[in-house]
Amino acid sequence: MGARPARLVPLVVAALVLTALAPVASAAKPQPGGKAYSATATPQVIALPAGSADVASLSLRNCGCTGVAASGQPFASAQLRVLKTEGLDLSNASVSRTGWTVRPAAEVGDDVVVELVSSGPGTTNAVPPGEALVVTVPVKATAGQGAVTIRSAVKQSNDFSGVGNDFVQVGTDPVVYLGAGPADHLVWDVQPSTVQVSSSQAVAGAGVTPVVSMCPAPQARVVDAQGRTVTATRTVSLSPIGTTLALGGTTSTATVGGVATFGSCASGVTSSTLGRGFQVSASASGLTPASSTTFSVLPTYGTCAATCSVTGAVGAHNTGAAVQADPATDAGAADRLSFGVGVDPWSAADLVACDPDPESSGRANPYRDPVSVELAHHDKTVTLRWTKQAVQWATNNGSAQWRVCLAAAASFTGSVQVGSWWVGPLQACRAVPVGDPCVADLRRNGGEQFATVRVPDRPGDPRMI
Repeated sequence: MGARPARLVPLVVAALVLTALAPVASAAKPQPGGKAYSATATPQVIALPAGSADVASLSLRNCGCTGVAASGQPFASAQLRVLKTEGLDLSNASVSRTGWTVRPAAEVGDDVVVELVSSGPGTTNAVPPGEALVVTVPVKATAGQGAVTIRSAVKQSNDFSGVGNDFVQVGTDPVVYLGAGPADHLVWDVQPSTVQVSSSQAVAGAGVTPVVSMCPAPQARVVDAQGRTVTATRTVSLSPIGTTLALGGTTSTATVGGVATFGSCASGVTSSTLGRGFQVSASASGLTPASSTTFSVLPTYGTCAATCSVTGAVGAHNTGAAVQADPATDAGAADRLSFGVGVDPWSAADLVACDPDPESSGRANPYRDPVSVELAHHDKTVTLRWTKQAVQWATNNGSAQWRVCLAAAASFTGSVQVGSWWVGPLQACRAVPVGDPCVADLRRNGGEQFATVRVPDRPGDPRMI
């Protein structure tokens, strides 16, 4: 008699294990012939603000679903629930199927819950296999943007308060998006723009207010696949594309109303890397990033008042440059001055069109740095200085053989077109029409070469070498 309990122990354990596992297996995957249903909702996205005609249509279909044979059993009751803070109004849900009614909604914890039941004798009005119960759910007039998950349950009986007789849902709960679909990608609202370098390379100018943070501040927006703004908060970051560009300042920020604004004109995106043609990418987790247009980082970049000037700009090979801007030709104009030494390349095609050292057999003088200046509505005078090393590299015998070459967006005397530029040697001011860029003075002093160039108010971005 004392041995009987010992033999019963493993039987009791096995029974407990089977009892625990059976419901999990049934819920995870309905078996062929089991009672199953699917839930779908249309439309996927409902625009806001919502009107009286804006509704979600929920379909509860008695399967055969994929991989599940029809049970042969109808269902006679269902339950729907959403979070009470979300924008679908379950309290005013309705069904159009004969013999079905919607019971008054009730709040259960954080949810709003409604039950839908059929009436009539037996299964007269129940939903047979292959058919669906369609429920119409209005959108709240106060609904905000977001995703609403509609959870459901279906029973064979028409008394939802009972236990058992459950249909198992195949697939996931349907989601209705209000205002916009799921976040898909980023777009630029305000592209990154030219900025003055934020380092010791920066050159101060009289009458120039430096733009040391990108202004206006760059803005990227989170949108769905159709380009609608998604207002849920995301963190968006900037990173360089394919360069060693060093970014500083505000390079990561949270969206407000779906828009990421990277700082402000006073404190925003900065860079300590000189150059042109930079690009950045705006990215956020799980979204397709957005590549920017190109921008520049220059030694001097800022707003020029009525007059402005920059002195002391020096390139990597000690080419020196200064610019003096005359009063603006447009009254009250405040224009951006960009000025730099060595930040613009001088291409091989440029050298073919205008070799500044004509005795160099087409080789580029490694001791010359190109100088660039751009300032609308102002006549400008640019002073250039080349080192003794640059002068000695060339075989020119005197100032008369020393050229100042210019590339500009508009044609000038002696220029030829190279791509989108007009390139050629500048001539003496006395030899060209008024309004043409020209050389006012060309001289040597202490082995160094100097030139004074006049750049009238004309469109474009002149580059000199």
